[in-house]
Amino acid sequence: MSEILDERKSDLAADPVLAELAERVAAAPDPESDEAKRALLNAVDSRELSGAAEAVQYFVHRFRWSWLREEVERRHLDSLTRVDHRLIRHYERMLEAFSPGWETGTSSRA
Repeated sequence: MSEILDERKSDLAADPVLAELAERVAAAPDPESDEAKRALLNAVDSRELSGAAEAVQYFVHRFRWSWLREEVERRHLDSLTRVDHRLIRHYERMLEAFSPGWETGTSSRA
């Protein structure tokens, strides 16, 4: 794995979920196109909780799309209603990335 990172100098080489999402968003004529939205929502709904949350966090922090925040908040509320602790934390991790201090570890949910 470290050889790949050294060779490509990219986080995308280490995370196939993020790499696939980045490719799909980059290939879309508009980063907020239906295709890009579907790709991101598939990650939001993925059961690969850790990888999916990290991939979504990247796009949340980079673009701060309000439509994505609304979608994640809706799913978070549903997980709270159903008291699904695993999904509650999954969505909270995504929402934390909307905070300006997220990348430095000083974030609190905004």
